[in-house]
Amino acid sequence: HMDDRKREDDTVVSTETKDTESNLTTEKIESTDNAGVKSKNKYTYAISFVILVIIGFGLVFLLERDGRIQTNLFAGIIADMENKKPVAKVNGAVIQMSDLNSGVKQLSVAAQSQGQDVDSEEAIKQFRDQVIETLINGEILRQKAKAEGFSTTTEAINSRYNQIKEGVGGEEALVAKMAEFNVTEANLRRDIENEIIIQALFDSIIDKDLLEVTEEEIKGFYDQAGGADAGLPPLKEVSEQIVQQIKQDKEQQQVGTYLEGLRTEAKIEILI
Repeated sequence: HMDDRKREDDTVVSTETKDTESNLTTEKIESTDNAGVKSKNKYTYAISFVILVIIGFGLVFLLERDGRIQTNLFAGIIADMENKKPVAKVNGAVIQMSDLNSGVKQLSVAAQSQGQDVDSEEAIKQFRDQVIETLINGEILRQKAKAEGFSTTTEAINSRYNQIKEGVGGEEALVAKMAEFNVTEANLRRDIENEIIIQALFDSIIDKDLLEVTEEEIKGFYDQAGGADAGLPPLKEVSEQIVQQIKQDKEQQQVGTYLEGLRTEAKIEILI
C-alpha cells in the first residue's frame, strides 16, 4: 500500500510540476507577445512619425515655393529649381530661367543708362520677350554651328575671357559684374564658346561679294544721317566709318535671312 501511495504522490507532484511549467510557458509566451506588440507599436509609431515629417516638410516646401509662407528652409533649393526652370525649348534643348533673368537684367541696366523706363510692366514684358527671342536665336545658331562641325579651343576661350576681364577693369570688376547679373564663370565661358563657334558659322555663310559698298551708298548714308547740316564732320573724314557701318548692316541682313530659314525648320516651344 505504501508503494501505491508513493506512486500516487509522485503522480500528483508530476502533474503539478507540468501545470506549473505550463503556466510559466504561457506567461512567457504572453510576455513575449506583449513585447512583440509593444515593439511593433513603437515601429509603427516611428514610421508614422517619419511619414508625417516628410508630409509636413513637403507641405512647407510647396507653400514656400508658391510664396504663401516664408521660412527660408528651402530657399536654396527653390532658387535652384527656379533657375533651372525651362522657359523655352529649341529642338528639345532647354533654355533656363537663369539665362532669361540674366539677360533681362543686362538689358534693363543698358536701357536705364539711356534714361528709359525699366520698371513698368510693359517695359519688363518687352525685355523678357526680346531676351527670349535672342536666346532662342542663339540656341538655333549654336545647334547649327555644332552640326556644321565648328568648335573652339580652351586657349581661344581663355583669350576671349581675358579680353572681357580687361575690358571691364580687371578680375574684381568682372566678378562684381557677374554677381550683378547673376552669371557664373562657367556660364560666361559657355557663352564665350557659343559666341566663337557662331561667329565661325557666320563667316562661313556670309557672301563677301554682297558686302561691297558704293560711293552712292556712302553719300546716301551720310545724307540720311543729316550730313553737314546736322553738324557731322565732312564726308571724307567719316567715309571709312560709314563703309564699316554699311558692311555691318549688310552682314546683319544676310544673317537675318539665314536665321529665318533656320527658324522655319526648328521646333520652338515657349513655355512661359
